[in-house]
Amino acid sequence: MLGTLIKKEIVGHVLSLRFTATLILFLILVFCSLYVTTSQYLARQGQYFQRQRVAEQNLESILNEDREWRLWDRLFWWEGRETPVPVSPLSAIAEGLSPVFPASVSVMAESWSNVQQTTSNNPLVGLVRTTDFVYVVSIVLSFLAVLFVFDSVCGEKESGTLRLMLSNAIPRHNVLLAKWIGGGLVLLIPFLVAALGGIIYVRAKGGIELTGESSARIALLLIIAVLYISAIFSMGLFVSSRTHRATTALFCGLLAWVVWIIVIPNLAPVVARVVAPTPSPKKIAAEKAAIDEEIKIRTKRLVLGGSLSYADETQKKISELEQEGQQRKARWDRFLEKSSQKQSGLASALARISPAASWSFAATELMHTGKSDYKRFETARQKVRQEMKAKHDELDDWWQNPERLREIRPDELPSLRITRPGLTESIQSAVNDILILVIWNVVFFMAAFVSFLRYDVR
Repeated sequence: MLGTLIKKEIVGHVLSLRFTATLILFLILVFCSLYVTTSQYLARQGQYFQRQRVAEQNLESILNEDREWRLWDRLFWWEGRETPVPVSPLSAIAEGLSPVFPASVSVMAESWSNVQQTTSNNPLVGLVRTTDFVYVVSIVLSFLAVLFVFDSVCGEKESGTLRLMLSNAIPRHNVLLAKWIGGGLVLLIPFLVAALGGIIYVRAKGGIELTGESSARIALLLIIAVLYISAIFSMGLFVSSRTHRATTALFCGLLAWVVWIIVIPNLAPVVARVVAPTPSPKKIAAEKAAIDEEIKIRTKRLVLGGSLSYADETQKKISELEQEGQQRKARWDRFLEKSSQKQSGLASALARISPAASWSFAATELMHTGKSDYKRFETARQKVRQEMKAKHDELDDWWQNPERLREIRPDELPSLRITRPGLTESIQSAVNDILILVIWNVVFFMAAFVSFLRYDVR
């Protein structure tokens, strides 16, 4: 009985104009999105190799300086060592935070500077969000899922088909289950066909390399996409089971989609900024400047006051004051970091009310373009700065033996090293969002199930 009902749903959907339009839209949208992101990935990859060559030539120029003092200043104070930031190998599928990563980092003894990404000379590129695969699934395909299912129950009631069907000895739960399975298969099969075709295209263009791990990541990405679209489909089925007219179901479904998929993820950061504000960088800079000025005044009083008898003791007190200033400024840095983490955590938690946020977070974690990968980049940048400072301190007495600078080899200097998380670690980072999508599927299917058991088919 259930198989017959599923077959009926599949045949009914396949023979409709809606299925043809959905299949064509899936193919066009998925291929267009992957074409754009693949082109941008290849451009960034080319820029990466070009910057790598330029950085090697620049470092060679620094190490070949005629005068030691210029070598010292250029290497540790003026230019530093520039290291290009590698491009995520799977960013052609999910850009995520890739545009936020700098193109390269120049590290000096006491600071660093970022070179921003430039992939196009078109100024309009920065005004339009890149429609990558994750975005297309999140917004466009979820919208099509609502349009696909809004009249699944109430539409059959209006036509009288549902009353005729239930007049026979057919359990209601079988009817609803057939609608969920049959409609879901007809919706997801075109999506999977389009997605697999798009991945083959990206592979042919050189946008990805299908190793064992990358293939497993892409397979998991498609599974999570199925969970996400299924959650939206179940929501639409629930709305259709709570209304009695197709026009009402369409209005309610689109309203729920706008609030659930568009409003909540975009409103979450705004609410987080209000509830958990962070101090502005200008305020932090002003506080640090005030600390430096205070330490400067106290040092001047210490030197001119004449309260200390010995120069060594005076120097010791000055060093203590400088250390105190560094500690106080470090506390402000930690306060800013903790405040930012608190705000980011609150924004993420609020955004996860929407399955669109869970889908985006899980997808970018799997594709090496999520928050954890950006944290790894920040950690690597801090580490290479500390290593450069240590190298500076090691060679601080170079003027007594200038040949020490001449003996430096490029491989002795620290460079940016970003480690990519393994598949298991990425899954662990995404598992909470995957479970949220599973919960949304269960909640909306059970809500639709209970609503349909009580549905008035007259």
